[in-house]
Parts: sequence; structure tokens; C-alpha cells
Amino acid sequence: MGVRAISVGLDKIQLHAYEAPVINYSASNTEGEIEVKNWNLKVTAGEWEAIPGQLGSRFLQYYRRAQAGELSDEEQVEFAEMCKLVDYRRFTAELDPVRYMEGRPVREGANHYLLSSSGRTHKIPPSLQKHLKSGDYFGANFTLNYLGDIIEINSPEAIELQ
Repeated sequence: MGVRAISVGLDKIQLHAYEAPVINYSASNTEGEIEVKNWNLKVTAGEWEAIPGQLGSRFLQYYRRAQAGELSDEEQVEFAEMCKLVDYRRFTAELDPVRYMEGRPVREGANHYLLSSSGRTHKIPPSLQKHLKSGDYFGANFTLNYLGDIIEINSPEAIELQ
């Protein structure tokens, strides 16, 4: 199974595995059993094609339960192992890509960045640069990619600093 991008939810978000999941096959019964190592997932050989979806669903279920503080001690260990296998930072960024930020556009050579009020810099793509004046302080809803670069700016409003 060479799958490294695992769909989560309605295929809008993907888990990016550092390497393809390890599969163990056992023909100990008439249907055969497939185990996905480190994911605590077992299916019959007839369910082979459903494995990527089940991995994504399992990860999302554990993630949501972890956010709510509802994982048992054993599940916390299982989820920690799953998180080592995927790009967790990328997953969480893609899960909630829109956030409100305030900041000031700054220019460095040909590149433009938003210096946010938190002190982080976020690259602004050329297609969005024409809407911003360097030095103006403003707030907006920003859509960020997993690297923290801005891919969309919605509802910008100038903010007067006193």
C-alpha cells in the first residue's frame, strides 16, 4: 500500500504520512486479515480498499476526542504513535486555515510579508500585494497554508493606532 496522503473527513483535508503505512497480512482464517501497524487497525482482506478512509476516519476521531480531553490513557498512547507517523502540524493548519490576525505589511526586496501583532511574519503572494499599502496597520481574516503563508485575505479593515 503506497498511500502517503490519507483523506480525512470529506476529502478536504489530508493526512500526510512520512512513509506509507506498514501492512501485515495473515491468512489464518478464510477471509484473511490485514493489520495496519501502529494504527491499531485490523480489517479483512475484502476491505483492503477501505483502509485509507478508515485510517483518516480513525485519526480524525482520535483528534477530536483528544481536543475534548476524552481519550483514555491507552488511547492517548495510540494517538501519540499515530501523530509520529503523519505531519501533525500540517494537518492542524489545514483543519483550521482561516484565522483573524492584525498586522502591518512590510517589504523585503521583491517580497511582501505581513508582520502580525504576534511578531510572526507571513509571506503575502504577489496576487494579493496590490491590495495592501506598506506600513498600514489592518486586521482581516486570513487563510493560511500549512507553512503559515497567506493564500487569501478576507474583510480587511484599517486599524488606527493611537
